[in-house]
Amino acid sequence: MLELDTTEYFKTLLIYLLNERKNISLEGLVKHLNAEGREVAMSTAEQLRMEGREKGREEGREEGREEAAHHTAKRLLALNMDIEKIALATALPIEDVKRIASEIK
Repeated sequence: MLELDTTEYFKTLLIYLLNERKNISLEGLVKHLNAEGREVAMSTAEQLRMEGREKGREEGREEGREEAAHHTAKRLLALNMDIEKIALATALPIEDVKRIASEIK
């Protein structure tokens, strides 16, 4: 028979509720729990916050890389470099480089 770890089960349920049910607040949920449940809920919420921050940081880094590639493409276009070579150098799709070229004309 499969043995369930009640703490892990509770954490999974809590993550589901917080992610899927927008009308449920952590504070509202915690007030109905015993001390052990509150501790698990708060540590799980902190873990989710940390994961959310890291995801946000990664998204920010990706946006920064894309912005840098677009800036580089603009500078290379100003030097009259070939669009295909710019796409290769910046790892941007040729369509993006063409769009950038049309925006700066």
